[in-house]
Amino acid sequence: MVSADPIDAKGRLVKLGDWVRVLQAPVSILGMPEESLHVFSAAIGHTFQVHEITRNGDLELHLYKNKRLALSTWDSVYIEANCCIITRRPTQQSKYFVKHVTYVRELDKKSGRPEWRAQP
Repeated sequence: MVSADPIDAKGRLVKLGDWVRVLQAPVSILGMPEESLHVFSAAIGHTFQVHEITRNGDLELHLYKNKRLALSTWDSVYIEANCCIITRRPTQQSKYFVKHVTYVRELDKKSGRPEWRAQP
């Protein structure tokens, strides 16, 4: 499998830790349950930090800091990078973010998930 670069709506490369604004819901949500449609629709216009980039270029965005979306049972969504736009690129990652990403990668190793899920 060839990995795809995560390119946002303006053609810029998205990196781990960037803040992105969701511009639109992906076409792939058609046919999903009603709750899925609600979560993706509610995420439009909000800004989230990229916690993971999958090999095919999808971004994992955590929803738990957004009060409007925290009511759902979902804690994160995977969305195509071209549905988002970079709003902020931090020069230095926060201690919380580094701790969280390290913790998730350790869990992935323990559970046997492939290491190629998150790009550095």
